[in-house]
Amino acid sequence: YDSSLWNFGDGVSSALISPTHTYTSAGVYTVALTVSGTGGTDTLTRATYITATAPPIPVQVDFTASPLAGSAPLTVTFTDVSTGDITSWQWDFGDGSSSATQNPDHAYAAAGSYTVTLTVNGPNGSDAEVKTGYIQVSDDPVIANFTANPTSGEAPLDVQFTDVSSGDLSVWQWSFGDGESSALQHPSHTYQASGVYTVSLLVNGLGGTGNLVKTGYINITPASADNNIYLPLILK
Repeated sequence: YDSSLWNFGDGVSSALISPTHTYTSAGVYTVALTVSGTGGTDTLTRATYITATAPPIPVQVDFTASPLAGSAPLTVTFTDVSTGDITSWQWDFGDGSSSATQNPDHAYAAAGSYTVTLTVNGPNGSDAEVKTGYIQVSDDPVIANFTANPTSGEAPLDVQFTDVSSGDLSVWQWSFGDGESSALQHPSHTYQASGVYTVSLLVNGLGGTGNLVKTGYINITPASADNNIYLPLILK
């Protein structure tokens, strides 16, 4: 034959006898070869002859866990949120234990601050993430509790609240039932209007979170009416 024409199926062609062609996009391609000579022209078509796959996506590691703090024994669920083409996972929980599961659960038996490492591998390499002090486990569970003095009286009434919660605490969130709140450990609050008020305390610390709601805890009555009779003062 005198000439040839290749059609590579991706919009590109060549008149070379034995060409090399680069497919730049993933897909399945039909290739056709047409040859011409003194005896005429002939075409050979091979459907879906070339398959080009997308290159592996580079791996980028990341993970989350819940809960991040609590009292021992503490079971934590780890979730892999890495991206890319990943074929294997290797967890180091910081207490001598490990796992090759993608989304493992792990129980921490003793109190401590634990560093967690996740290493992922794929066709394009590996990546590792180290989260220092990521899991906090306490010996003492967090239990919310509080008192108040006084718990009843006439409006306006100043009430002193005292936190008596247990555990290693770092956060206090009070709700006084009248739309007001406080982040102090031992707040004082003034109730301006009569009513029955529900008070709640949310605490958070190394051993987790605790919440206590005392329904109808503060009872405020209206101020007493002044029934005294006042006579006019007459000066002579």
